[in-house]
Amino acid sequence: MVNVLFSKMRNSTKFLIAILIFGMLGGSILAGGSLLGLWGGQQASAQAAIAIVNGEEISYNTFSRALYSLLTNYEQQLGYIDSRTYQLLEMNALEDLIGEIIVRQEVNKRKIKASKAEVEEAIAEWKESTFGDEETFEQWLSMVGLTNDYLREYFAEDVKITKLQQQITGDIAITEETLKELYEEVRHANETIEVSHILIRADEDNLEEAKTRAEEILAQITPENFAELAKLYGEDGSAEDGGNLGERRRGEFVKEFEEAAFALEAGEISGLVKSQFGYHIIYVSDRYNLVGEYEEEKESLREYAKNMEIQRLMMEWYEELRDNAKVTIKDNKILAFKYYLDGDTDKAIEHYLLAIEERPNDGYLNATLGELYLELERAEDGLEQFKQATAKVTHDPVLFYYLAQINQQLGNLDDAVDAYYSVIELAPNDVYVMMQAANLLNRLERTEEAQELEAKIEEVLAREKELLEKSQQNSQEETNVDQTQDQVEDQVDETSEDSK
Repeated sequence: MVNVLFSKMRNSTKFLIAILIFGMLGGSILAGGSLLGLWGGQQASAQAAIAIVNGEEISYNTFSRALYSLLTNYEQQLGYIDSRTYQLLEMNALEDLIGEIIVRQEVNKRKIKASKAEVEEAIAEWKESTFGDEETFEQWLSMVGLTNDYLREYFAEDVKITKLQQQITGDIAITEETLKELYEEVRHANETIEVSHILIRADEDNLEEAKTRAEEILAQITPENFAELAKLYGEDGSAEDGGNLGERRRGEFVKEFEEAAFALEAGEISGLVKSQFGYHIIYVSDRYNLVGEYEEEKESLREYAKNMEIQRLMMEWYEELRDNAKVTIKDNKILAFKYYLDGDTDKAIEHYLLAIEERPNDGYLNATLGELYLELERAEDGLEQFKQATAKVTHDPVLFYYLAQINQQLGNLDDAVDAYYSVIELAPNDVYVMMQAANLLNRLERTEEAQELEAKIEEVLAREKELLEKSQQNSQEETNVDQTQDQVEDQVDETSEDSK
């Protein structure tokens, strides 16, 4: 198992270094219906500079492509984005581009070159390790829409970065002592137990009573009857499965439970173990480790340790280079968020206001600033920004929901109801919002309106229930058809066997 892990890392080392230098900042986005969706979309000229790095410009066009790549990737992973994450990824996309330029400038400064033979060798190694044969590679190339010329350009940069890395890190020697320490860490992390428990819940009110009950159970328990007693006495979700918690590694339990469980040998039962949840009786039925013996894992560990040291040295080198680079960010929205992260909220507000002046029709910028005001407990200022946001963006129910919540917090209850009605108009099946609005209407003694909403809630719930039942019915019918088909096939097989 460990060999597989380290071999994968070994095969991706060059790409890992490139990613690390250019950001390793993760993720990407497309916000769907979430707050801030594509808040503050760029309206500047595509060729205008969003940043200047040591005299070299980054255009909005280049930035937009980089951001889109992050957005798409993030959408595939999570499908949701909040405002802060979106802004963070905007800044990350820009930092990736800044890092790419800084590293490329350093490569050129050092006059590092990649020969045609080196590039072809790098491509051949990658094709062999990734695809195995030329036909599979060509199919992949066609599927993703890349060309061989593009790959050559990419691997030329890859070769240069590898040479740069070698210049910076030199030969890295890993001592035997380091390898043995790493081996023990890996073995420790990969210890696996098959564990079950019986939990008797306890709090300050029933501490002694719970302890007495747990002791009575412990007195009669054995490995053979553990599952049966867990079903009878256990007070958590695992009880119905005989207390079985499955295969677990370190780091998956609260401290007290983990220490007791991993101290047990296979077949042993613990004494009473007190945690924040109550009293546990723990049974370890088996324990094992997927990591092989030291000599077996030694070379994989060496490669892993070298890669980690390369990453550390490269990151230190890059951070120094980045600190000394002359970087001017020209986008006020990104600057505002940078100041926000640095804790300078006055500067952040200043630049958000400048961004709003530059893009007066972008209501999402108002909402972004509104969120910051709310965080600073400046609710009146936040309310004003969300009023402006909803005046500019009339189709987003999330903005109106924020407006309703702020008004309700400030005691502007009639205004809050109006905002809730806007949300319901834009999201007519959102039962949760309708319930909030109905509760508020009842508080305001607008009983007739509240009853109308409550009736609408019942209609929506009835419709959803009907759709669910219809879906379950269709699923059952499909299952019955499959079972009938299986029976027919079995009968055909039996008839065929009899004829033989």
